[in-house]
Amino acid sequence: MPLTAPQPKESLEAAWAGLQQFDWIQKLRGVPQDPIYHAEGDVHIHTKMVLEALISDPEWQDLTEADRQSLWLAGVLHDVAKPYTTEFKEGGRIGHPGHSRKGADQARSILFHLGVDFALREAVWGMIRYHQAPFWLIKASNSESRMARLSWQTSARLVSILGKADILGRICEDEAAVLENIELFRMFAEENLALEAPMPFANEHTRTGYFAGRCATRHDVLFDDTWGEIVIMSGLPGSGKDHWIRQHLDLPMVSMDALRHARGVKHGDQKQQGRIRNEAIEMAKVHLRAKQPFVWNATNLRLTRRDPLVTMAMDYGARVRIVYVEASADRIFQQNKDREHAIPEGALLKLTQGWEVPTALEAHQVDYFIDGEQVRMPFLEG
Repeated sequence: MPLTAPQPKESLEAAWAGLQQFDWIQKLRGVPQDPIYHAEGDVHIHTKMVLEALISDPEWQDLTEADRQSLWLAGVLHDVAKPYTTEFKEGGRIGHPGHSRKGADQARSILFHLGVDFALREAVWGMIRYHQAPFWLIKASNSESRMARLSWQTSARLVSILGKADILGRICEDEAAVLENIELFRMFAEENLALEAPMPFANEHTRTGYFAGRCATRHDVLFDDTWGEIVIMSGLPGSGKDHWIRQHLDLPMVSMDALRHARGVKHGDQKQQGRIRNEAIEMAKVHLRAKQPFVWNATNLRLTRRDPLVTMAMDYGARVRIVYVEASADRIFQQNKDREHAIPEGALLKLTQGWEVPTALEAHQVDYFIDGEQVRMPFLEG
């Protein structure tokens, strides 16, 4: 498999040659970088240097095979969005604003379509999303909050290893200073019990409240007076959300699809989408006022869709559980064709190029069911 990491002490060349078949690797050629921070040349050159630094690192070599593979893929894809984020500035300077976040989402889509294991893919997403954090986090005014968020979405230790390879895989004058920042990042993570596991909280309710901005520090303890659980579904069309609900829940359901079908609204009709959503919200509020647990069934593929629902449920004193359901790309496209109300294939393909998988920051509990089996994120296990 061309995405497989080399074995420890193995040469980079064969693995690097295998990667050249992918268009997203070829698109890195000729993409310019800031001459002060990347005197080595374009993004393609830099990526190879990062991988060389990574596999030469004794710390990487001593990791488990799973961690070596996730770091390898993160190194391969860490700058995949630079071709689309390049900005030319005065004085010959070059920037790539937002390439970490955009690159993480792009990597998720690439690995999804290549059939890469879900937990591995999401571990790679988290490392790319935060691969620059070790460079600067220790100097941030809200460093504890940033470290907490990072540690619940990826492994701080693995991110520090990737950061080290990133700085060693370039030619720049500030290498020593950045390496010092990375070491301070590791020390700070260790002091906060967040190097090898997520930063601890008193309980799930406090953690959820902290990330929702409902308590000042992670040391506060929120009294858990929730009266019941609201389940928010998330997943691409055709992933099996309805089937999962039938198998696992016996609750009233607020369904965006059901409302669209009942009102004769076609998929993609943005003029009517707001009306349907408002109607669904009113239905949800009826349940919340009655303190009746229920399930909200919709794709909810973006944080901007899920967050207002979580906030509404918590404002009414409910506990929130997000259930994310996913199937393989082939299965999703086939199941969509078999649905009574299939969405256009082009629209479905577009959804697979930029969706956001829920993270542990969003709710009291986030569960992942992939092809019918529950999957746990390795970086949350500690």
